[in-house]
Amino acid sequence: MAPNQNLANLDVESAIERIASGTLTRTIAAEYGVPKPTLRDRLKNHPKYKDALIEQAESIVEKATAEMMDDDLPADVSVIARARARVDTAHKWAAARDPERWAGKGVQINIGAVLNLDPASVSSIGGLLERAASQQAEEKIIDSSDPKS
Repeated sequence: MAPNQNLANLDVESAIERIASGTLTRTIAAEYGVPKPTLRDRLKNHPKYKDALIEQAESIVEKATAEMMDDDLPADVSVIARARARVDTAHKWAAARDPERWAGKGVQINIGAVLNLDPASVSSIGGLLERAASQQAEEKIIDSSDPKS
């Protein structure tokens, strides 16, 4: 059956509501046996589609955050790491779709010139600075144990 025939029974209002509640477009497309772009083409002119995408991002971030904050989350390092990764991924996913609302504001550092960094860069720089400080401390320990010093 051609993709458009598969969508003949699509309840557009229901699909829009499901997207707004956090269901991924690929999930709905798979249910109808059509490629995601085919479904998107069918929905994109609906007056509520853009708002549904914004609500979808909110729903996905909210769900991931709720899972992370759940008191019943096992105190297992791998479970916690996976939950943190889900929250981080949800925020990045939302930022890609609505950067004005979800993208980090960045950090401004004045070092004689203004350097604007996004949060991911700041995190990477923080890790580099920690490693440099650790290496520097190790070098001091090695130097202090050197009999020539």
